[in-house]
Parts: sequence; structure tokens; C-alpha cells
Amino acid sequence: MPHYIIDGYNVVKQLPELMDRKLQEGREELIKILKFTRPQGSMRNKVTIVFDGNEDGFFTTTAQVKGHNIAVTFSQGESADDRIRYIVKRDPAPRDIIVVTDDRDLRSSVKIHGAKVMYVKEFIKPRITPHPDNKRKIALSSQEESEITEELKGLWK
Repeated sequence: MPHYIIDGYNVVKQLPELMDRKLQEGREELIKILKFTRPQGSMRNKVTIVFDGNEDGFFTTTAQVKGHNIAVTFSQGESADDRIRYIVKRDPAPRDIIVVTDDRDLRSSVKIHGAKVMYVKEFIKPRITPHPDNKRKIALSSQEESEITEELKGLWK
């Protein structure tokens, strides 16, 4: 099962619809995107969003988003990048980790430990494409189609 680790403020600053918002609003909107549009795919895929510091008293250290496989954590006393590196380095299965960031140094350092990396725009890509009949059609990647198929096979057994 993939574990997506999101470089929180890096993602917020890359998305035009979030970059002009106050930090707390940007954090809340990012969580909504993950809850409702699920760019991470299946609800069973684990997501950890790492933000710098402990701003506005939003969360203490780590909190779970109820009903979703999403954890929100603040780095407290270290940078979010350092916290992400630590999580990847300590994980027994770093090959299952996908770090979402555009930060070049962070991307390089987590790859050394076996994690995969994904650019922000690659992770949060548009999921709706125009249909020839002028109706909206959801576009899935072949990987997403395979994951859905396997998940359904497991449910139908």
C-alpha cells in the first residue's frame, strides 16, 4: 500500500487556488482536496502531510483526519524537509513511500533512501477531461484503473 508524504507548504505554495490564502486556510483547503478529490487514489492509501512548525495552534504534533487515512503533522523544532527525511529514513519499507514536493534537495535526499518522488502538479492533476459529447468524463491513469480493479476483486471475493 503506498504511503504519500506531502510537503505541506510546498504544495500549498504551488497551487494557484491556495497560494494567496492565509496559511491556516491553505492547510485546510489542502486537507479538503485530499479528502474529497483524493489525488492519492484509494482511501486505503496512507497520507501524511508535514508542515513546518506549529502555527496557529492548528494541531499539536500529529493528528488524524477522522474517517480518512490522512495524518497531519507539524515538524516542531526542525524543518518539514528534515522531518520528511527522518520519516523516510526510519520507515522499514521506504519503497512504498511517495514524497510529493517540488523541492529539489528534498527529492534527491529521499530518493537516496529508496522513496519515490512526485512533483506537485503531477500529484494534483486535473481529473476531469472534456468528453466529445460535451459531457464531463473522469479520466483515470492506467495505474489508477488497475488499483480500482484489484480493490474491487478483493471486495467481490
